[in-house]
Amino acid sequence: MEAIDWKLLTNLPVNSFEDAAAVVEHYAALWKIEEWHRILKHGCRVEALTCGSRRSLDRVLAFRVSESARLMRALDLGRTEDSLPPEVVFTEREIEVLQAQAERKASES
Repeated sequence: MEAIDWKLLTNLPVNSFEDAAAVVEHYAALWKIEEWHRILKHGCRVEALTCGSRRSLDRVLAFRVSESARLMRALDLGRTEDSLPPEVVFTEREIEVLQAQAERKASES
């Protein structure tokens, strides 16, 4: 396989190998942040939220932010492990709710 030569453009000062490694780490973290935002936006549907007050919206958002972090953890674990039980990420009650939703969706189609 032929090696790939790539360049990372940055406006951060890079005067040593350690500086370069830090820039690469920051760049790699951006992908995680983008993935988390995608999960929050599409998986947790935060843009579709309608709440009566700012306080209510803040409460729901706090829950959805936590939920998206757990979903991201589940995705990360799924990428590194062949088969994991859902209990690694979800509680028994959450698994019951997810199963009921999946069954409802299956019966609707």
